[in-house]
Amino acid sequence: MTQPINSGAPQPVQGVTGGPGLNNGSASIDPGTGNIVFTPPGNAVEIKKSPSAFNLYEYFNSNSDYTRLQLATAVGGPESVLVQSQPTSVVRDLRIGTLGGVWRFLGSNGAFRPETDNAFDIGDATHRVRNLFLAGQIATQIPYAKTALTTQSVPSGVSTNATFTTFVNNLPGTLVANSTGLLLVTAGIYIISATLTYGASAGGTRRDLNISSGVMFLQVPPILATVGAQTVTSTIFVAGANTQLSMALFQDSGGALNASSVSITGIFLGTQ
Repeated sequence: MTQPINSGAPQPVQGVTGGPGLNNGSASIDPGTGNIVFTPPGNAVEIKKSPSAFNLYEYFNSNSDYTRLQLATAVGGPESVLVQSQPTSVVRDLRIGTLGGVWRFLGSNGAFRPETDNAFDIGDATHRVRNLFLAGQIATQIPYAKTALTTQSVPSGVSTNATFTTFVNNLPGTLVANSTGLLLVTAGIYIISATLTYGASAGGTRRDLNISSGVMFLQVPPILATVGAQTVTSTIFVAGANTQLSMALFQDSGGALNASSVSITGIFLGTQ
């Protein structure tokens, strides 16, 4: 374009005001940034043709080499906000958000996730999601811990606490597996389960296991284990802060017995 018209001297266009197609308002170039600035009288930029598209390019080298964000309509729908690339091997994510938080659609697999881990909700107490239709599992980080040992000798006629050697902690700020059992750091409601297997013996009648908080047993009477088979027990326990749990073992076979596959697992359900 030339400025003024027909002057023969090419000059940058500084702006357009009024005239055919722009009866009011203005379109100008910001001298500080070089950005094109539209100031329409109705405060709206419109494309009144269907179907239509607005393409915002990250780069454009040719019709077979570009990446762009497209806002598009289609006759009869659907309307679209898309990240498009040629060749299609170029992958870009799409981020949507506000100052309060950002969500991301992953270009590699179509997954949808928050930009910040464990920071945002879907819905709230008065704006609930009605149904979720899922084809797979719900994966969540429910606080849990597990402590275990392979084998421990249990003397006859003496209550013996298990001493654990392996530990799993996914959120140790809530509960912690240790050599004694489980430390319930946060006050609240827990599911506590325990397992063990006693070695076979014909003597005596008792093969007990119980979970103790130091001041009380969680099961009364103790669980009678099945000789030679794995025994599993579980209970709901309301714990105070920093409650230490242990597993008490007792058998009366007349001689020492091995307890194997011994473990305690805790799952935090929440506060009261």
